Amino acid sequence: MPLRYGIMVSMLALMTGCATSYRVHVSTFSELDKPIPRDSGIYVERPTESQNPIFDRQIMEKIGRLLHERGYGVASDPTTAAYVLHFTVGIESHRIWRSEWVGPAWGFGYRWAEPSWTLPYPETVHEPWMVIKLSQAKAPDKGEPQVVWFGKAVSSRSSGDIRDAIDYLLVATLDFFGADTKNTILLTLDKDDPRVLSLRRP
Repeated sequence: MPLRYGIMVSMLALMTGCATSYRVHVSTFSELDKPIPRDSGIYVERPTESQNPIFDRQIMEKIGRLLHERGYGVASDPTTAAYVLHFTVGIESHRIWRSEWVGPAWGFGYRWAEPSWTLPYPETVHEPWMVIKLSQAKAPDKGEPQVVWFGKAVSSRSSGDIRDAIDYLLVATLDFFGADTKNTILLTLDKDDPRVLSLRRP
């Protein structure tokens, strides 16, 4: 009975998967020779190959809010902007095998004499990601705009719905907006991070 109970508890924990925080890996690169002026207009551009225009509009609005909270001006017209911000999002999924050790239980100084073994089980891991690029505004006589800042954030979770992760990816990436992290940084964001909750308010 104790062994079967242990297996049931382990499997229940796997199915619930209740997280109190989210880990996000962030990496940014910068070729900015000076900080981005706060009065510079930044135009948030919709992805050219949009598969979900409704979701993209929601992301654009959230990026605008985060930039505004950081003191940057958000331009409504690319012709009046000093910079253009591009973003792409996606999610990758793959199956891995994990193992749960199931062994004899201990209690009150006694050991139940039951066998122990490793219980393998499959798990699908989802990795939502986001890439943000900041380019100089395109001038008619200067050809293609130059990317001056690049940021990427990746998370890992059991949920395959990217809407559950996008706010954490946004907050983590824009925490380093305009900066160069030099390497990949691991951030742990509380599930109820005030910045995330603010993005989810109408």
